[in-house]
Amino acid sequence: MTMFRHRVGELMRVQGLTYSRFARANDIGMETAKQLYENPYYQMNTSTLYRCCKFFSAQPGDLLVDVENEPQKTGQLLPLKYSG
Repeated sequence: MTMFRHRVGELMRVQGLTYSRFARANDIGMETAKQLYENPYYQMNTSTLYRCCKFFSAQPGDLLVDVENEPQKTGQLLPLKYSG
């Protein structure tokens, strides 16, 4: 079984965004934003993924990580910027 995790929560934290601010900026539900912030394995729908990509000026592959093929953690993040 292939499993993905997303990087949305870690990117929000690095950029100092709360999940409530993120929810308002992306017109998504507060509970969805909270799950994205707290749970890297939360399964978002394609509409939410699209909004996250637009928000961070990213492609889906920048936000999703295949955990089966994930390299050892280095503590480094891709340099994605908040576009809002």
